[in-house]
Amino acid sequence: MDPPNASTSRVRLSSGELSAKDSKLRHLAAAHPFTRQVSVSIDIVLVSADDELKNALAALETTYVKAEVDLARVVEQAEQIQVAGAKRVYFFLFVVNPNEEDIWCIDPRGVLTLHLQNTSYQVLGGGQSLVGKKIKVPRTLKGISEEYVVSLPLQPSFHKDRIREKRNAALAAWDVRRREGMGAWQVAYASSDPLETSRIASSLGHASSARQVKCSSSTLLNARVPNPTLELKPRPADRDGAEDWDDEMSDLFEWVGMAALGAQRIHSNDRVDPFIAVYEPPECCRDTVGDITHLRWTGFLSPAFVQSVIDACRATRTGSFVAVTCHGFATAPTAYIPLGKDGAPVEKSSPPRIPDEDAEDSRCLLLANGRWCMAESVSGIDTRWG
Repeated sequence: MDPPNASTSRVRLSSGELSAKDSKLRHLAAAHPFTRQVSVSIDIVLVSADDELKNALAALETTYVKAEVDLARVVEQAEQIQVAGAKRVYFFLFVVNPNEEDIWCIDPRGVLTLHLQNTSYQVLGGGQSLVGKKIKVPRTLKGISEEYVVSLPLQPSFHKDRIREKRNAALAAWDVRRREGMGAWQVAYASSDPLETSRIASSLGHASSARQVKCSSSTLLNARVPNPTLELKPRPADRDGAEDWDDEMSDLFEWVGMAALGAQRIHSNDRVDPFIAVYEPPECCRDTVGDITHLRWTGFLSPAFVQSVIDACRATRTGSFVAVTCHGFATAPTAYIPLGKDGAPVEKSSPPRIPDEDAEDSRCLLLANGRWCMAESVSGIDTRWG
């Protein structure tokens, strides 16, 4: 079987009623630990003059750290946090340099996931100190490359002291070799508690590397804006209804993307030559003109912060049409954590994802009239859906 193509995207649509018991939205962010914004990360498009919601969102801020680290030192820090796990303080980080051949991350569960080239896997004691799963990856210059994914829970109880010491010694030796060649790892990290993030940064000597993430805002005036009812997705037995619903939702999600870009095509006075551009706003936009507020946060955004944005939008009762778009870091080897209905991780490993700068990992959530609709998009190299 041929390896999957990174440029092939797969999309799933889902919908539901807004309610306090909706576990999918209450824990949506926790399932996606690594959210970023390089060009777009979280985009809030507010249709109507909803100052209360805009002010609540604009006040949201977060902090993360971008610095150079040794992997062995970070693993030691993460193990200490796992010992004090009763506090439910989550520490997570990942390698941010997309040019690295070996990529790793520590997710909020305290699991270290390494995506390793065959040479690195063997040097680190592959099959002995480390046991990984071999995968075949299409590489432009190398053809098909054999690589390995290693998953290591960092809870002290998971491994015997002797095995853990041997593993940590192998990682420390790897750090020494890197410093003599490529240098330390470039990472971004944070925790679920901003005070804990500051404490960890101080202990690692990174107090001056903390970065504040604040909201930027822009407004698009006199645009064609949606007035949708967000009907629930028809049952699969209603094939024609389901296809019509998919088409309507696809048009609406396309409008959200155009609004995020501030595209001229959605202006109410747009009179572009149809031979130059063929885009037309959805039918639910053609008779309504209004203003659009676009809010954006850029950086490494923790699941807790992302959830605070989603919750603020879920709580609004003004009838606004709200779209929340989240993009993940495509180079993180862990993109999705399976969760139970209570929001806690279930006892199974995360589906592997090949780190690739061009990979797709996004979610767009629409909220209106007491209902929600979400489009999730992943690349072919992400095994979340098989």
